[in-house]
Amino acid sequence: MAQKSAVFKVTSISDRHKETCENSATGPQSSATGNGATVTSPHDSVTSHGGFVTSPHGSATGHGGFVTSPHDSVTSPRDSVTSPRDSVTGHGGFVTSPRSSATSHRGFVTSPLFNANRNFYFQIKKNINQFGGTMKSLKRSLLISVLLILLVSVFVGCNDKTTKPEPKAKVGDIITFGGYEWLVLDIEGGRALVVSKDIVEQREYHASYTEVTWSNCSLREYLNGEFYNSFSSSDRARIVEVTNVNENNQWYGTNGGVNTQDRIFLLSIAEIVKYFGDSGQLANRPPDDNVWIIDEYNQNRIATFNGSASWWWLRSPGDSSRYVIIVNRDGAILLHGGSVYAEITRGVRPALWLNL
Repeated sequence: MAQKSAVFKVTSISDRHKETCENSATGPQSSATGNGATVTSPHDSVTSHGGFVTSPHGSATGHGGFVTSPHDSVTSPRDSVTSPRDSVTGHGGFVTSPRSSATSHRGFVTSPLFNANRNFYFQIKKNINQFGGTMKSLKRSLLISVLLILLVSVFVGCNDKTTKPEPKAKVGDIITFGGYEWLVLDIEGGRALVVSKDIVEQREYHASYTEVTWSNCSLREYLNGEFYNSFSSSDRARIVEVTNVNENNQWYGTNGGVNTQDRIFLLSIAEIVKYFGDSGQLANRPPDDNVWIIDEYNQNRIATFNGSASWWWLRSPGDSSRYVIIVNRDGAILLHGGSVYAEITRGVRPALWLNL
């Protein structure tokens, strides 16, 4: 049988060419079948229909510009291409690739690396926004805290009895310390000897009627214990412990006892004369067995309790160890003294040395 000649064009997928069959033909060599514009070939295993070509060798399939190939694994619907090798998918300008891990859709490209950076960017932006909110919250909290501290400071300042240091205090000044008013009697080396301006309370000198001196009386124990501890810690730190000399009675010779270490104490008769005025009577006892010192300085020695003039204790002994010198409500000094324990209590005017 005479063979029919065939005219056709072949597209090899290996060489990336497209074969277009213009006439249908079959032949044992090329094993081609053509129908219209369709050609198949066992050798090249090409099938083409209307521009559609398949080939097992080239493993290509194309339709309207669409080609698939197991070798190259390419699929392209118009602009779309997929490839397991390059793993690229594209549609309308959209491309993805597992290798490059890129995705593009109408000019937009994404990839895991890009996505990670993009996500990192948005996370940072979110954190910045959150940080900004946190900073605003912190500023608000800080402002509230400062206001609370100021309010507490004002409240404490109004109720705190802690005394601020007295600047430039001088003898004769009245200063406030520990909730009391104090008269400045002397200043030495940055500290002042002060005595309460008024009587702060009334107490017995001793707990029983017996021979006693300042060193072992109940009033000294109270002043250096309970009364001292009633001051704030900062005020206590300003109170100076001193050594007090306890002299004998100048008129009667009664034993004054041992010297004492005191933070808070009562004034002695010698200190009263030194700081409130000395008419010379202590050193020169008046005649006629007088038991009083009455002079032009009486007014300086008057002290009040709850608004009324009252008697008050000194620490010096009277005419015996059961009596202690006292100042009466007129300011006169009774050298004979009053009983250390009596139904009528005397006033207490504590004295101390204070760091200025």
